[in-house]
Amino acid sequence: MKNTWIIVANQADARLFQFKKPKGILSLVKKFENPEGRLKDGEIDADRSGRSFSSAGGRPHAYSEHTSSHEVVAVAFARELTQFIENARVHQEFDSLILITAPKFLGHLRKNLSPSACALIEQSIDLNFGSFTDEQITTHVESILKENFSGSITRDHTREVESDLEDAANLEAIDSDGHTLKILVNTDRNLQGAEDIQEKIKSVLEVKIKNFARRLTRVEVYLKDNDGPKQGLESIRCVLEARPRSMEPVSVSHQGANVMEAGEEASEKLGRLLKSTFEKVDRR
Repeated sequence: MKNTWIIVANQADARLFQFKKPKGILSLVKKFENPEGRLKDGEIDADRSGRSFSSAGGRPHAYSEHTSSHEVVAVAFARELTQFIENARVHQEFDSLILITAPKFLGHLRKNLSPSACALIEQSIDLNFGSFTDEQITTHVESILKENFSGSITRDHTREVESDLEDAANLEAIDSDGHTLKILVNTDRNLQGAEDIQEKIKSVLEVKIKNFARRLTRVEVYLKDNDGPKQGLESIRCVLEARPRSMEPVSVSHQGANVMEAGEEASEKLGRLLKSTFEKVDRR
């Protein structure tokens, strides 16, 4: 049975679909999140000396002094994806690849894929799906597969979708007027005590953004240990994305020595950003 992997990606997130022939079974296998990919250059705490480190082996990579922080984040995410693909190729988990990505990100992927993995690419398609829903993405993948597959395609809804974020909790913060704000806290598998972490981050956020809770629909928190077991000096990164009502989302990030430091500093930044954002809106 031939197994084709379809990677749908941009610098902020990615989806891995699996298509099995000849039965024509399509399933969404895994989701990858890169919340820093949604940040603007000025919001990314990047190393502006022109050096960055891969997640594999801590080897330094040189960047041009003109390389933007946004570009550094995109390249790092592309390396993460290609490392995952390469590990799967070595273990013969797929027979061919289809890449559906934004044009520039496609270049990052091809540059970091091994020659053996590149040889398995069946098709590559330029498409930025940033504003697409999950249903629209799946429908688009189906239409691409139908071009070269004469049989019917069946979606497998029974398979549990994996995520690179191990724990996620939907929490609620309630202000003095009884307004409920949804807070989604995502933590990666390197962070221990996820439930305790989620409650602490919720408490910090309640204090820092309580004056704006009624003007928000949701806040998403992404906590990641960039160094894993190596435990660097400032290895914990916290990205916060707030969604004001009838406005575009706003995001901030901070990297600290521990979860509380990263969470408190990021929450402080978010509070300042929301204050300035709403002040501009109110002056119009």
